[in-house]
Formats: sequence, structure tokens, C-alpha cells
Amino acid sequence: MTIPEEQVAEPLVDTKRERLAQLLKEQIKLPSAKSEGDSPISTIQPAPEQRFDPFPLTEIQQAYWVGRSMAYELGDISIHAYIELDCQDLDWERLEHAWSRMIDRHDMLRAIILPDGQQQVLKSVPAYKFQKIDLCGFTPEGQASELSSLREQLSHQVSPVDRWPAFDIRLAFLDRHLSRLFISMDLLHCDGGSLMLLIDEWIQCYQDPNKRFSPLELTYRDYVLAGTGLKESSIYQRAQEYWQKRVQSLPPMPDLPAMQSPTGLTCTRFKHRSARLEADAWKKLKFQAAQKGLTPSAVLLAAYSEVLAAWSKNPNFTVNVTLFNRLPLHPDINKIVGDFTSMILLESCNAALEPFGIRARKLQQQLWSDLEHRIVSGVQALRDLARLQGTSASALMPVVFTSLLDLGSQGFRPPVVTLSQIGKVVYSVTQTPQVWLDHQVLEEDGALILNWDSVEEIFPPSLLDDMFTAYCELVQKLASENESWQAPRQSHVPSVQLARRAEINATTNPVPDETLHSLFVKQALRQPHYPAIITPSKTLAYEDLYQRANQLGRRLRELGTQPETLVAIVMEKGWEQVVAALGVHAAGAAYVPIDPDLPKDRRWYMLEDSQIKIAITQRALDEKLEWPSELRRIVVEDTMEDCSSAPLEIVLQPSHLSHVIYTSGSTGQPKGV
Repeated sequence: MTIPEEQVAEPLVDTKRERLAQLLKEQIKLPSAKSEGDSPISTIQPAPEQRFDPFPLTEIQQAYWVGRSMAYELGDISIHAYIELDCQDLDWERLEHAWSRMIDRHDMLRAIILPDGQQQVLKSVPAYKFQKIDLCGFTPEGQASELSSLREQLSHQVSPVDRWPAFDIRLAFLDRHLSRLFISMDLLHCDGGSLMLLIDEWIQCYQDPNKRFSPLELTYRDYVLAGTGLKESSIYQRAQEYWQKRVQSLPPMPDLPAMQSPTGLTCTRFKHRSARLEADAWKKLKFQAAQKGLTPSAVLLAAYSEVLAAWSKNPNFTVNVTLFNRLPLHPDINKIVGDFTSMILLESCNAALEPFGIRARKLQQQLWSDLEHRIVSGVQALRDLARLQGTSASALMPVVFTSLLDLGSQGFRPPVVTLSQIGKVVYSVTQTPQVWLDHQVLEEDGALILNWDSVEEIFPPSLLDDMFTAYCELVQKLASENESWQAPRQSHVPSVQLARRAEINATTNPVPDETLHSLFVKQALRQPHYPAIITPSKTLAYEDLYQRANQLGRRLRELGTQPETLVAIVMEKGWEQVVAALGVHAAGAAYVPIDPDLPKDRRWYMLEDSQIKIAITQRALDEKLEWPSELRRIVVEDTMEDCSSAPLEIVLQPSHLSHVIYTSGSTGQPKGV
């Protein structure tokens, strides 16, 4: 079946982009100009004479820079991409020369970070040469060992930010025709969209050494400095108010099973998983999405959320959605390399048993609402959230979704060429500080590529394998089965795991007829002279404690208590509390602990609400506190010689009330539980 291209486009992205452009044009009041194929406004005045002056890091660059510190959870890594390709008959000299042209063309390939936290583009750098390793004479085992060593060295490489270069390209010769290309890129100055642009131009220059590109008028420095002025606009202020309100109600991250806390990891390593939806199936999926008014990215995000919900304790959670947020401020904005990354803290609600298509539409609607306010960086929203939660070093939203599908509708032209033109990718992995799981979707040679990069040590063995398999199966069903769009949220957990959960949770056993008080009595009779309570001022043996409880219980019975009668215990910490609780149970009644430090109105409310007629307290509190006139009080320290300490008949049964605890009342009046 052939599906027209116009039916598989991302239909809403252009509309949102145009709306943001119009809002910016109205708010910034700077000159506008149209350029064919680009945003219709221009609000940046390039300053080529200041091209090599220091300039500030963006909020996301600051987060990545600070986040690589070991003071933060998973902070021993950088924002980094790593790729290995096997290349046949590669002309490495031509490829090296093409890379040198990229260094000259794109300023941010020559950027460093200064000690004061600013960044600077170096005016000139030494000629860059690939490091070459000759493995032609090695045995297959020897080659494998050397290649594995190189992967271990480069795949999680952390380049120093104050020195050039922030990339490392090496080449291993395996025989006369076959070589392996290693590309290690620190992404502090180059986001995912920029990396696609860079690779595209690099391979074009390799294929055609005479290739010429139009000069770049705009620099990343120009863009960053112009962006700081947007914070004074009313559109920014409205977006800031939106996110300050949103973070107050955002659910937490997906509560996935974890083997250990990330804080316990001393060496962070990401594992890469990848799957491919072939071109025909991918076209069908895009067609299905378009028919339902959904973008392919929204569909994949909804499928990702459904699988996360299948393993998460909480079905409603927040996913960190990566954006390559190039604000339409200049015609050259989509031609330059830089870090334009932002993020959306997207609430994903999966509790309702609605058809998948409806849930995907709701998720997309929430995403569009959030995108209207994307001029405020998600980093700022995370900072606001950290202040609300009182956390700073922990990863707040470490489950990420990154789509590289809609860059064309954001103003990027589709790549002319990719790395597949020079070789076959045999290994790749990305990592980001404070991220546990990052799902990236992209298109390659007409097929859909699904990548998961994760910190494997955090999760139980095989968990992510099962989740990734379930996700890929769901995507395949959405492409091939119309019924899957009408299916309610399902449990994608393998039957073996469900059976294991049922076995672990099969805790049904006969309920004993014992009560807390009857168990205490047995212990007191078994070891009467053993210490039961030890405090700095007093030690009570079981026998003594038992006798005091019986005396108090007898007094309470004389005052009319019986099962279900509530008796207050208003005390500070001490041995008296234990005597009081056991005495109430000896009488067959139930107790209500009340903090004496609470305000009088709250204490009196709890006494009245629970209809308490008797309170047990300590002598100092009896004299210090104000009490309702009708309340009868018993002071534990007072001798009760007129009450026998002989054992009382146990009347408290397992079906009777044991105690009532009042909530803090932070949302209104306290409530007894």
C-alpha cells in the first residue's frame, strides 16, 4: 500500500511554530524579515566583531556542566554521544579533511568553557588529525580485544571542558579494505539536532570535496545573547507563571522497580538497546496516526508511557521530553551548530482504562499546552520543582523521551546524507548526567529507529529487556492492527513475572486470635523479672509493668470503660505512655494519642470529635495544660493502691478497636483513623 507523503506529516508542529513566531514578533518589537524556507521573523542583529568574546552558558548548558560533578547523582559522566561504524574502502584522508572544514565552519566545534563559567569560541585551533590504529596484523581475537579496549575508553569519555577539542575521532584499520571509525562527541556545545546537521554536512563534504555551503551570518553567541533579552518580555512572564503553577501539581517520575539507589553507584555506565520498524510498517503507523489527528511522536510517546505504567507503581507520572528548541529569531537559526536543548516536564496520566487512541490524544493535548510555554526552559521548571521538594542533588525526572522525527517541520531541512553512506553502525550509546532511562526515536533510510539508553545497574536483571520487548511489540501492533488503537491500557508484564508476583503476594494465612495485649500478658508471665522498659530515670520489669497496667485497667473499668470506648493519652515521651496504652487495653478500651504540644484548640477539637470522657496524662502536664471541665483525668504517676494489681480478665478481642490516630490536619481539620 502506498501512502501519500502529505498524509504522514507532523500536522500540528508548523502551526505551533508559526504561533510562537507571531507571539515573539508582537512582544519583542524588533525588525522582521522573511527568508525563503525559514521563519518569517528576524530579531537578532549579528555581531561578527564580537564573535570570539566570552558569552554565558545557557540554562541547559549550565545544568550539564554542573551535573557532571560528583556532588550530584550520576555525576561522573558528561552529556555524550558515541558511535562506531565499520567502513569499507574509506578514504580517511578525505574524511579527515572534510571534518576540518566542519571545524572551520561551525564555531561551537572550537568552543571551550572558561574558569568563570562562560564559554568562548577559539579564533583558531591546531589542525585536527584522526588518531589511527593499525590492527591489520592482529588475530581476530587480538583485534576484538583491542576494539573492546577502545570502546571502553571512548564510549563514556569525559572531555575536559576548558580545553579543545570536545570530540575524539579515531580509526582502526582491520584489513586492506575494512576499517572501524570511532566518533566520541561531548554534546555540551552540540545538541542532537545540531549533530544531525553536522554529520549531514560532513558526509556531503566527504562525498564531494568541492561542496560549498552558504556563509553563516548568525553565530550561536548571537543567539544566546538575544535569548537573554526575551526574559523581559510578557510572553516569557506568562510562560514562567504557567510553569510555576504546573510544577505544584506534577506527579513524580515513574516508580519503576530498582535494584539500588543511583547514589550508590561509583561508576555510571549506560547500556544501549535498539530496534527497527521497517519502512512499510513505519508508513502504516504514520498513516494511522494522521487519520486520528496525532503526530507520530505523540503516538510513540503514548506507547512509551503505557509500557512505563505497566511496571510503575504509580500509573500517573512525569516524563522528561527533550526539545531542540530553536526559537525562530533569525533566518539562519536552523543552519548553525549549538546546544538548543530544552525540555518539557510532561504529565502522563495512565490510570483510566480508555482506548489507546484517546489516551494518546490527551497526552498530545497536554504536550501542545506545555509547548505554548516552551520559551521558559524546562531547567527552570526543574529548579522550581527542586525548591518545592527540598532536593538538589537527586535526579528529579530521570526518565526521558527524545524525538528526532519532527525536525523538518521545526525548520530543519531533512538530512541529505547520514553516516550510513560511509559505513554500518555497529555500536552506539548516549548518556546524560542525572538520567536513568532515555528513549530516542529517529528515522533512518525510511525506517523508524527505537533506541533505549539506560543505567543498567539501577534496575533488576532483565527488567529493561522485558520492557523494551513489550514496547517494540506495542509499536508493531499499532502499525499493523487497527484493534490496538481501541484497546484499553494493558499489562505488558510477561506472564512469568505476573505469576512470580502472585506467588510472592500470596500471603493469606489464618489470622490468630491474639491481641497486642494478650501477647504482652504471655510475655510478662514468661519472664516477669526481665526489664520491659528502660529509660534514663526508671527501669520497669515485665512484672511491675503488668501490675501497673492492671491497676490502671481496673480504675478505667470502674469509670465505665468497655470495648470501643475511647480514652485519650496526652503525654510526652516516657515510660508512662507504655503503662497508659497497656492499661487502656487491659480495661478492654481503645486509646487516642494526643500530642500535648499541639495548640489548645486542636487538642480540644480532637477530644470533642472522638467523644472522649477520660484522659490519661502525666503530673506536669495535668498542672500545665488547660482541660475541658467535663473531662476526667488520670495521672499515671499517682499510686493506685486502692486498685488491685491482680490480673484482669481479658475482654479485648481481635475484632475490637485498638486505637485511633489523628492526622496532622494540614488540609483542614484533623481526621481520626
